[in-house]
Amino acid sequence: MDQITYRTSDPTRWGTGQGSDLSAAQIDINFWALFSLIQALTDHISAGGIQSINQVGNQLFITLTDGAVLGPFTLPTAQWAFRGAWLPNTLYNPMDVIPSNGGLYLVLVRHTSAATFDPNANDGQGHSFYQLMLGPGPYDVAMFFPDRILDDSSVLLMHVAARSFWLPAGLTSSAAILRVAATDELQLPVYKNDTPVGSVLFGGLESDGSFGPDVQSDGSEIGTFVFTAAVQFNRGDRLIVYAPAPFSAGPDPTAQGLAVTLAGIVGASS
Repeated sequence: MDQITYRTSDPTRWGTGQGSDLSAAQIDINFWALFSLIQALTDHISAGGIQSINQVGNQLFITLTDGAVLGPFTLPTAQWAFRGAWLPNTLYNPMDVIPSNGGLYLVLVRHTSAATFDPNANDGQGHSFYQLMLGPGPYDVAMFFPDRILDDSSVLLMHVAARSFWLPAGLTSSAAILRVAATDELQLPVYKNDTPVGSVLFGGLESDGSFGPDVQSDGSEIGTFVFTAAVQFNRGDRLIVYAPAPFSAGPDPTAQGLAVTLAGIVGASS
């Protein structure tokens, strides 16, 4: 850079200039000096392209084609935050780890928890809040009754537990459907052995005689559940769905083909 000649003086930057116009030769030398510096930088870049990238643990090394090695660069590492037992109405962040219902869950999406824990909770756009890391798997109970639904309190469906499992409050993720929608409002009692624990509901006709919003385009009807508390089942316990008690006008004239899948969880409820 000492080859460059300046006309003016600037003590804070280039120093003292010659005080007169530069000659043609001085101007050419200035351009030549700057060109040489740019050429040297270009040559260095050409010689120092990336040859390989290697990772050792959380350290990253970049080897250039001229043999130079850049690094190590420390890679960021995800840090789990163990938050203790899951709590309602609490802010959770990605990488939080929480135990709930006998399982260990990783939080995937920042959210404020609901009043009750739902392992399948999401943001409504397909992004699940929780990922099961360790713990019990599902124990889904699927049952089907193909015939007309009578009003004689008879047993429609029954399952005998082969191992311990439990059903969560609200029967989260469970499903019920009638192949042919009900005309009357149906309430099908759900029992554990001889104890009532909830109900499966079908809405029947609206006050104006039309079918409700749970009736599908194919004539089937989606049911809902009343299940206020979690219920534990152990090996040998019976899960029973009964027909409704007798109606004064007789059985429902249309309801037929009951399918129920209850989404349980293996093990004991915490």
